Amino acid sequence: MGFAVAPKAHPASLKRAGIGAPGAFDRLATAVSLVSLQDAGYISMMRAKVTTERDKWNSLLDSLKVRHSDSRGNFVFFETRRPHAEFSSALRARGVDVSRAFQPLDHWACVSIGLSSENEIARKIVATLLG
Repeated sequence: MGFAVAPKAHPASLKRAGIGAPGAFDRLATAVSLVSLQDAGYISMMRAKVTTERDKWNSLLDSLKVRHSDSRGNFVFFETRRPHAEFSSALRARGVDVSRAFQPLDHWACVSIGLSSENEIARKIVATLLG
């Protein structure tokens, strides 16, 4: 479940892009998300974990001299140096899945921050592909 805080003009363009479609989340996902937002300790813990993992990703991308966004969310967005379909296919063959392509940025990929152990595996594979 994702949340966005955006100017009033942005949600309409996100909906046109297929993001936030009604019915995309079931009642359980919605209920759990609402409860988690009320748990300040959980939010603080998760923010720290995501920040630590995102910093590791940014360090890797910087060391590989790969252009990337200055994300403040639970993802990294970086240049792949090849078409998204080719890059995502190479990752998927090694057990890592990335999000859809974000046109017109076809040579970029978005990786969501997962568990530390998952990120470690994904970073090694990305380093191999981009190194």
